Amino acid sequence: MKKQTLNQRGGAWVWVLVAVAAVAAVWVWYSAKAPEVAGPPLSNQDTTDVLEEELRVTDLGDVDAEMQVLEEDLQAL
Repeated sequence: MKKQTLNQRGGAWVWVLVAVAAVAAVWVWYSAKAPEVAGPPLSNQDTTDVLEEELRVTDLGDVDAEMQVLEEDLQAL
């Protein structure tokens, strides 16, 4: 029975690490190369005017009064 030297056993681990690195490199290369699939556009129309109107009529309440209450609470701490 022949005894394996440290160099012979270490050489096997080197090949395993090289194989793992090669598989990882191929995976990274393939995933970076894969095209992104985009869905169809939600609308062919320009909805900027509609969105601006919705923002204009949105009631945010009295933001200044709410901020004043928060500041008072913070100062009370």
